[in-house]
Amino acid sequence: MEFVKARKKLLKIFERDNMLEMNEKGKVHQETEKIECRNGFEIFISYPGKKDMDYDYRVDLKRKNECRESISHPNIILDIYNKVNDGFDKNKMKNFLIEIFNEGEFEQSKFSKISGYEPISPPSQNLLNIAEENHAQDEFNPSGNKWDYTFEELKHIIKWISVQEDLNYPPLMGNRGREMSLYRYIEAIECNDDEQLGKVIERATIKNSIPHLYDSISYPSILLFSLDKSKYEKYLKEGNIDSDLREIFETKIHELSDDAILKEGFGKWWIIIKKDKKEKDWLFKLKRSKYEEFLKEGIIPDELVDVFEDREYILDKNYELSERNWYWWIKENGEKRYKIVEGKNNKLLHIMGDRKAGEIEVEDESLNIYNA
Repeated sequence: MEFVKARKKLLKIFERDNMLEMNEKGKVHQETEKIECRNGFEIFISYPGKKDMDYDYRVDLKRKNECRESISHPNIILDIYNKVNDGFDKNKMKNFLIEIFNEGEFEQSKFSKISGYEPISPPSQNLLNIAEENHAQDEFNPSGNKWDYTFEELKHIIKWISVQEDLNYPPLMGNRGREMSLYRYIEAIECNDDEQLGKVIERATIKNSIPHLYDSISYPSILLFSLDKSKYEKYLKEGNIDSDLREIFETKIHELSDDAILKEGFGKWWIIIKKDKKEKDWLFKLKRSKYEEFLKEGIIPDELVDVFEDREYILDKNYELSERNWYWWIKENGEKRYKIVEGKNNKLLHIMGDRKAGEIEVEDESLNIYNA
């Protein structure tokens, strides 16, 4: 789908109507914009929304001769779960979602089964009750599931709801952006029963928390955008990011952090955010009993290098271990990159430090940019 265009379109509308000023004045749903019409349905954007965010808005779906209904993540999760529970192929649904979330033209030809889809009964009252009981934020709108969505409707409501995640939690800044929406929808596909469905809805609506990912689920990466290799490969150099490349990223997604740098490794280029080493967020954790023996001054042991490389964190010959002020540090040419801290229960080692924000894959004709 064309998320870059959708983002630009919304920002233009919000700027026209001084949405940020409306936010400051506490106005809610003051304006409505009919954003798209498709095959007998319309999509409306109502703004500003209720949440304390710069770009919060509500997405409404209107079918011909029907009332407008507000749609949110739980409505979409219910619809996906209902379709799969009725026998729709899980892999077909998963591929359909990935195609939606990737930047670019949606290739309808890939989904012959979807083009001939026959509507089923909408989610049952039992499923609506599960959504109501597990919704962690504002009231759930059960009328948003009074239909079984067509795949054309599903495609476009997902786009306009998910682009909001890119605006408020911009990718390449250490945030997941619209990937967070995709992860919950993938989880809806993998639900084995109604109880698990309730947990997915709770995870989709919980405030001020990023749900952990399930080891049993393979979460896909999505293409944020592509660049012409012949024009932009020249900017791929280790160190500070060229201002021209920064400008392109700002146009496509969001301005990059001032501390963002480029590094090469594992056959890719990485956008790295240099973190304040006092920050307490950790990248990953290790069992202390298994890895403490490798914490020694000087060259980093292969066993520890392997752990970092398994997670695609780069440790080369320029890195070394050093103990200072009760912490172990991994330094690159003397500059602190990662900090190793004992967990509160003394059973874990928490790894903190520079965070991967994005990855750039170099293809034959393009540079493909993904969240890291």
